[in-house]
Amino acid sequence: MSKVIELVPNEPQYQMDYAAVFERLGNLHMRRKQYPEAAAAYEEFLRINIPFGEAAPDNAEIKFELSIAWVKVGQVSLASGDLDRARVAWSESVNRCRSLAQTAPTNARVYRQLNLSLKGMATVHRQSSEFEQERQCYEESMEFLNAFEKATGSSQFRSTVAMLKEQVDRSESAH
Repeated sequence: MSKVIELVPNEPQYQMDYAAVFERLGNLHMRRKQYPEAAAAYEEFLRINIPFGEAAPDNAEIKFELSIAWVKVGQVSLASGDLDRARVAWSESVNRCRSLAQTAPTNARVYRQLNLSLKGMATVHRQSSEFEQERQCYEESMEFLNAFEKATGSSQFRSTVAMLKEQVDRSESAH
């Protein structure tokens, strides 16, 4: 890979295209349940792309792509039992999605990603026996999805909200 790095021009689009290779490699390793390799690939994707996000904090597309990468790190970390890393990854994704939801209140992709991120964070809390925090994640997701419905008039997340409500009810009755 070091030879490839030398050949990639130090221009944002080339660097981002190069980083996408690591994302695809991580996806391949994930499908094969090769979690350490998947984690390394996703981390490399983040290492390359985070500077672009920092250089352009208002660039919603970069922020969204980083959120997706953090979700993947969270998934790999959960699958391999690394709850500390999963907690960091899901938190990063949640924070980026919250920010995006404020600037793009009618973007359904952002709300899907935020819901996924909060559900991942809820899983970390459940596996850590932090049941109140788990419930709070589900409730926050419901709040965001309801806000999306109010802002757009769309009911596309109504069944998701119903499932989240059931999850909150199960969590409360179990603990």
